[in-house]
Amino acid sequence: MTLDVAIVGCGRAAGEFDDPAKANSASHAAAFSRNEDFRLVGCVDPDEKKALSFAAKHGICHAGTDLSEIIQRSAPDIVSVTSPDETHFSIAKQLLDGSLPAPRLIFLEKPACSTMVELEELVGYSLKKRIPVIVNHTRRFDPLYVAIKERFNSGELGNLLRIDCIYYGGWEHNGIHLVDIVRCLFSQEFSELDVLEKIDTEKGHDSTLTIRATLGEECVPVWFHGWIGQQYQIFDLDFRFSKGRLQIRNFEKELVWEKQIINDLGERVLERAPIGIPVERKRPIDQALTAIHAYCEFNCETALVGVRLEDTRKSMEVLWAKQELEA
Repeated sequence: MTLDVAIVGCGRAAGEFDDPAKANSASHAAAFSRNEDFRLVGCVDPDEKKALSFAAKHGICHAGTDLSEIIQRSAPDIVSVTSPDETHFSIAKQLLDGSLPAPRLIFLEKPACSTMVELEELVGYSLKKRIPVIVNHTRRFDPLYVAIKERFNSGELGNLLRIDCIYYGGWEHNGIHLVDIVRCLFSQEFSELDVLEKIDTEKGHDSTLTIRATLGEECVPVWFHGWIGQQYQIFDLDFRFSKGRLQIRNFEKELVWEKQIINDLGERVLERAPIGIPVERKRPIDQALTAIHAYCEFNCETALVGVRLEDTRKSMEVLWAKQELEA
């Protein structure tokens, strides 16, 4: 069965700048369009010209500025929310509170909301209405990180000793990716957060922070290094394990594993070695849609394990802790 999809927010993440001649975009519209299990039927944006242009580009029949009207007309199974961060809560709430025809699932861009009160309200609606809200923490769906988690759990990488991350574009907007994937990889929680640097961003309220923290009972040091995105964009992770060093560079375009060896002088050094994880792989958003289809078509609850709104609570708590840290 084909699942009908409406997209709320017709900007970059949705696919505003997609080139229809290219099939490799990571936007929501492109991912739904290339998957035969889904059909785009509606789109909403406060800018009517943008909504109509988006609809024309992606072959969508119902487009406009009024969420209620478009949901009524298109009756989607899935609603994909790709609007600006500060609107996520109000849109998700409207989709869940019974005032509109209920979708079967909501695919919500991160961050899901702005406060713990908002999060708990949305979780309450989601559970009451039995409408799952899936947060697009993309790296949880990425086969690369799935493989790294498996190798860590098997002992192949050794004990975790230190993590250094570099990011840009706001602690809440982009830092959430780092916080969430580290928690996911190692199944441990952060503590002892300390803000060391603050870089202003165009978002105003959402600064790019350099934060030092510890992870888990072993108090593994973790550094989130903020960077000035106006210079250029960086998203890197550097994991130091007892058996070697794993670097994920330039938005997962390069993966480097250096294993620990003993050289001819009896010194412990690092030597580059294969790790058997391909850099070329299925896009995370395509994996997310596979999970969404499995749930909607086959009622496969396990497909959504770890990616529901309620599963983001601990990651969001880390993000919001910065409010106390900056006070």
